[in-house]
Amino acid sequence: MAGPTCPVEQAGNPCPNRPLQTTILVRSTSGHVVASTKSDGRGRYLFHIPPGTYVLELETGVWPRCPVIRIVVDTSTATRANIVCDTGIR
Repeated sequence: MAGPTCPVEQAGNPCPNRPLQTTILVRSTSGHVVASTKSDGRGRYLFHIPPGTYVLELETGVWPRCPVIRIVVDTSTATRANIVCDTGIR
């Protein structure tokens, strides 16, 4: 997701974050790319990777700025990672 999406938010006039379509990389903790995919029109993505510790990185260019997310994948449940990127709008 990317936000804020409006230059000025006003009471009663919400300005929700918007889905971001971009390439998402999964890197090992040593920095090697182990998988990549593109998020869809709703900002969703899915990886099938073995258990371990990884870093998610979005390829967006200069804007929006997206944090690098560290995740731990185990075999007992799906791992969810919501990434909120800063559009720079103020």
